[in-house]
Amino acid sequence: MVKFFSALVLICSLQLRAEDKILDLANLKDIDGKILAIDQKNEKVFLYFWAYWCPECEGKFTGFFPKYKDLIKMPVVTVNTDSKEKKTRGFIEKHKITMPVVVDLDKSIRKLAAVNGVPAWAVLIKQKDGKYKISESKVGFEESEVKKVLDLK
Repeated sequence: MVKFFSALVLICSLQLRAEDKILDLANLKDIDGKILAIDQKNEKVFLYFWAYWCPECEGKFTGFFPKYKDLIKMPVVTVNTDSKEKKTRGFIEKHKITMPVVVDLDKSIRKLAAVNGVPAWAVLIKQKDGKYKISESKVGFEESEVKKVLDLK
């Protein structure tokens, strides 16, 4: 429980500027409190917002992401929206989720991306200063639309 809430504190300490929709990935920490290992050379990053209780979210982890994992050219960071650490961790273990998982208890990332439900997604574009700006976001997960965003054929 301590790790879970320390992740919340760390997320709260992110440099988020809502007016610019900027997210500093260099300071973003995963569910275990570790700095995300994202290659900062990437021009784009895909955020996937999910919850353990969401059947559609579960379907993306069992169907979409495994099917396209070798074709997705940009990093995918998953953003968990739950407050129950034990259930979240159980979901991660059950589905063998290897993508980074960030916990967004204070809703700061969701507010920044202007999403208020799950599943949802956002695309970050790298700026000259090395931080990432949200270029688009959407509640829902229409696979044909997401495939286009991820440049999947």
